[in-house]
Order: sequence, then structure tokens, then C-alpha cells
Amino acid sequence: VPAVRQALLGRGGGPAAAVDPAGLAPYDLYTRAMALLDRYDVKGNIAEASRLLQIAAGKQADYAPAHAGLAEAKRREYWRKQDPDSLQQALRHARRAVELDPHLAIAHTVLGLILVETGASDEAEKELRVALDTDPSDARAQVGMGLLMDSLHNPEKAEAAYRAALTIDDKSWETHLHLGTLYFNQGRYKEAEAEFKRSAELTPDNHLVYSNLAAACQMQGRYTDAAGYYQRSLEIEPGAGTYSNLGTMQFFQGLYAQAASAYRSAVDLDAHNYLLWANLGDAYRFIPGDEKKALEAYSVATRELKEDLRSHPDDPTLLSRLAVYQAKAGQSGDALSTLDTLEAMKSDNPGFLYRLVLAAEIAGARERALASLERALKAGYPLAEVRRDPELVDLRADPGFQRLITRLAPDGAAGP
Repeated sequence: VPAVRQALLGRGGGPAAAVDPAGLAPYDLYTRAMALLDRYDVKGNIAEASRLLQIAAGKQADYAPAHAGLAEAKRREYWRKQDPDSLQQALRHARRAVELDPHLAIAHTVLGLILVETGASDEAEKELRVALDTDPSDARAQVGMGLLMDSLHNPEKAEAAYRAALTIDDKSWETHLHLGTLYFNQGRYKEAEAEFKRSAELTPDNHLVYSNLAAACQMQGRYTDAAGYYQRSLEIEPGAGTYSNLGTMQFFQGLYAQAASAYRSAVDLDAHNYLLWANLGDAYRFIPGDEKKALEAYSVATRELKEDLRSHPDDPTLLSRLAVYQAKAGQSGDALSTLDTLEAMKSDNPGFLYRLVLAAEIAGARERALASLERALKAGYPLAEVRRDPELVDLRADPGFQRLITRLAPDGAAGP
């Protein structure tokens, strides 16, 4: 089944107005650049911020904030493009900033954020704690702790960190977006919707926020609301994440040709994202005559996903998606082997558990699929989505499915 993709990697808004740097001090250039990076969703802001920071560094070679800012700009560029070179450049600038001024909190914060991306968790935590010891009011460092705890699959500590960040700055649209994403991934869709709405109130021209808000409505079965938010997001700026989420909604409605068209638009904007290619494969898989296209799409998805697995070999999200792609590509033995590894991982993440259902069912392991489905439903995965998923037609016809639903929802309609 296609995944609802959180749209944190998208593009946004109108182009940033170029600033004339003549006569501006390095600090002035730095503050203007960081303001642009606070709205990284706006098209052109990252590039303009990088330009200003390069000029600031050129005016004063030992100005640490300029290097911290360049590191942040490259981190944002990595989020958008998933280009490993951008992440390495970000790391070099961040280390240079710390070297130039080890007492500068923002330098440690940005270095910690980048280390979270690289998977260097221990070093990331060390840098973020240095930042917070240096400046307890650094909301960015608290957000970094939230991202770190989320990457370590500790949602309680992640939520606490995001809440701490909001105590410092409750008007940060991005912190509300991160907290909403955390809730979304836990199956807490109403709470996610509330956070996304708060983010939209703070930045009503932000296409990323509306795409995520639509996804939260979609997972609650409110397709009319979701469609409206997707359209608002596309009106602001067409983004890969928005097209992907729109395609997923159409997929669940059985509109496979329309879903494939939306996924193709997503791939055109973000050609190295494995999730988008897998979604495209899912749509092709249900269009008669497009089976070969589906296998080609899964092949690209698997190749791109394995690039991510090189730096995060034990990541349960990546591995569970790999199992699904292996099963859909007809590699049932490989899929079941990957499932053996995954089932030893203790996780209550509903999306993760649902991917175990899909991989097992498609690979022909019905009992494993039903066992994982029970765990997914108890963790909060929507029963309505299970009933709509075309991958599970045969499973829903199994008497074991009805017994499971009766046990969890005696009326046969309500969620667990």
C-alpha cells in the first residue's frame, strides 16, 4: 500500500527577494539569512540564505555564526534533495563553527542536528547538551533533542523535548509540525491534526503544513477535508510530498490511474526518493498491463532505499519498507527473511506494524500477517484503512480476519 508521506522535504512559497549585501556587516547578513532559513519551505530561501552567509564568511573569515548558518543551509538542502554531499558540507561547516568559537551555542546546536541525520547519536546528544548548557533558552537545541529521541525510537522523550521547545517558543511553526509528525507516526491522528492546524495558523502560506494537515484528515477517513487541504498546498507550491499524499488518497479510493499520475508528478520533483517510486509501483501494480512498470518502479525504490540503509542498517522503518518491496517484487524468501529480523524489534509504531502485515500477506504468510495486524490495530492503525486496502482483499476474506475484528471491535465497524 502506498505510504502517506510527511512532506518535510518539499518546496514552498514565492521566491525570496535578493538582498544587496553592500554595506551590511557579517552579523546583519547572518541574521537575515537565518530568518530566511526559518522559512525553508519558501522556494529560493535556502539559496538566498547560502549566498548571504558566503558573503558574511568572505567579509570575516573567522566569523563562526556564518559557518553555523552555512551548515544549517546545507542541512536544509539535504532535506530537500537527499544529496549526501550536502550533508557532508553541512558537517564540515558545523565543525568549523565549533572550532572557531566553542562557546557559541548555535554552532553546537547545528552540529548536533547534522549528527542526528548521520546517525551519530551519541555525539549528537553530546553537542545538543553542550548547546543547552550554554544557552538553556535555545529552542532549536530542544527540537534537536526531539529529533534525536525520535530517531532512537523513544517517542516519550521526543514529545517531552518538543514540548520543552514550545515552552521556550510556542510560535515556532516547525516545532508544531515536528510534534504533529510524531503524533501522526504514533497513530494519534487527532492530536497530529491539532498541531498541524496550529502550524497553519502561524504560517498560512506554508504548503508543507497543509500537506501534512491533509494527511492527518485522510487517516481519519475525512477525505473531503483532506482533498481541500491538498488543493491549498498545491495552490501555494506544487511539492513532491503533496502529490504523493494526494496519490495515496486516490489509491485508497480505487482511482489507480489518477494515483499513478499524481505519483509520477511526485517522482518528477524528487527522483531519488525511494518512497515515491514505491508508491508509483503500487499504483502500476493495480493497473492492468502495467505490471512491468510496477517492477521497474520497485527496482528503483529498492536501490534508493538501500542507499539509506548503508548509513542506517538497523532502522526498522527502512527495513520494514524493504520487506514490503521485496514481497511485491516476488522475492518472497527475502521478504520473509527480513521479517524474521523485524519481528525481533519491539515497536508499537502502527505504520511499522502495518508494513509487517503487508509484507507477510504478499509473501504468502497469512498467519504472520494476521498476528501483525492485531498488533497494528491495537497500536492505533485505522481499521477503515485496512478495509480499503486492495492488497488485503484475500486476507479480509479469511475467517481469521473476521474473528480478529469481532474480538477487537464487536460491532464490526468501530476501531479497536
